[in-house]
Amino acid sequence: MASAVTRKAYLLKNGEVRLQFVGSPPSKNSERALIFTADSENFICIPDETYDTDQIQFVAREIEKATGLDKIKPKVEMYGKFDTFFQTPRIYTVVLFPQEFVKSLSGILPEARIRIKGTYKVLRQFRDFVEPSSPPTLPSTVSVSPRPSLEALRLASIARICSNRLLLASEIRRNHAEPARIATEPRIDPIIPRLLERCVSANNSMIRWTPFDDQVYAFSVEGLELKENATYEGFQGLEKLAEYYNSHGLTAAKLTYSVILEWKEFEGRNDGFEASTLEKLFDGKPLADCVIKAANGVEFECHRNILGVNSDVFLTMFEVGMKESQTHLIEMRDVSEEGVKMMLDYLYGRNLHLEGRTEGDILEVLKVAHKYNISKLESIISQFLLYKPMDWFSMDGVLDFYFFVKNVDALSNFADKLKAIIKGNTKKFSASATYQKWMEKEPNAAAQFVLQLFETDEKNVADVNLVVDSSDDD
Repeated sequence: MASAVTRKAYLLKNGEVRLQFVGSPPSKNSERALIFTADSENFICIPDETYDTDQIQFVAREIEKATGLDKIKPKVEMYGKFDTFFQTPRIYTVVLFPQEFVKSLSGILPEARIRIKGTYKVLRQFRDFVEPSSPPTLPSTVSVSPRPSLEALRLASIARICSNRLLLASEIRRNHAEPARIATEPRIDPIIPRLLERCVSANNSMIRWTPFDDQVYAFSVEGLELKENATYEGFQGLEKLAEYYNSHGLTAAKLTYSVILEWKEFEGRNDGFEASTLEKLFDGKPLADCVIKAANGVEFECHRNILGVNSDVFLTMFEVGMKESQTHLIEMRDVSEEGVKMMLDYLYGRNLHLEGRTEGDILEVLKVAHKYNISKLESIISQFLLYKPMDWFSMDGVLDFYFFVKNVDALSNFADKLKAIIKGNTKKFSASATYQKWMEKEPNAAAQFVLQLFETDEKNVADVNLVVDSSDDD
């Protein structure tokens, strides 16, 4: 397999939220609790982790753009639900991300996932009962009678409800002022009946949530994909919460957690063999039994076994009846010396050091991997290119890559990314040397490419030079 390292960064660190189940079993769904919403200030590194600076800056920019969205912001929510069949509560996690946010991050972060990890305490409702020692009195400027004035009710409700709803509730009951009757009074503030009703029903008590005990339980939600709308059930660590819920009914949990973004970073190394053994074979060439000749005539000694186990094309070459099986020579007339060396670096388990390579070098080794069906090398290169930010590519490089990958099914995701770069940079596309040469040699083909690429996008088509010399058709 290709060597890949999992990178991690915090989308949110040390968040807190209360997740409540409503009613005794079987209950209705709980209200959704907001676990995460995009905020670039909360996107921070994990200590001792290693990052690609360009990659991190791109992700930070996308999060910052998403933070400023007016309508749909990237967010993650949780809610609880009682499963009536299995007679147990379940917790669901909902991912709601805008389409552009998903597309941008998926294009730069290979195999991106979100993980939520933390602890919870089980809570229960506790009702504090308060009974005034003497009937409460209202300020002298406010009088509440069996049929109080509207202004008195307004002053009483605002003064007492906002400051001490318990005292007001007691006073209302003592004076027989019923919220239902008050609601029928003309020109009364709409909010007052609701506030009074809440006071009466409070029954001189205040509800608060307290832990059942001092126990803290671990939980995690793994493998949340970057999607526009997806719901996941896998809340690991639910057992204790379910136990409390089934025995006590009305239950909530205080979650303390972090939201972690994870993705793969491919190192460009073939880890299918023991690295030290391959290093000896590469450096000393002991028992080398074949030669690869590059386009400039430079020859590389190598081993048929190494080539054959990594590529069925090479394996076929060395079978009986093929020329290479007799000469033990593979001539790569269309591959440069550096291209052959990069391919052998991979086959012998060495690091390709892709970060220091030019677009031309990477395109060449991608073509070699595809031609000789070295599928794992092709996957490494494509993943490397997928996670690169769009501004890493030159427009000429974009076109060179696109002309190659557009008909390769395995590279369709990369082809989509290249098309997005072209569509977002029409003026650079029109001015690029590659496009200009194409227009000179094959103007009709170039124009047809533009029309197909942009389809009905008239604005972008107008930004591209589509002047075609009709004399070419003669």
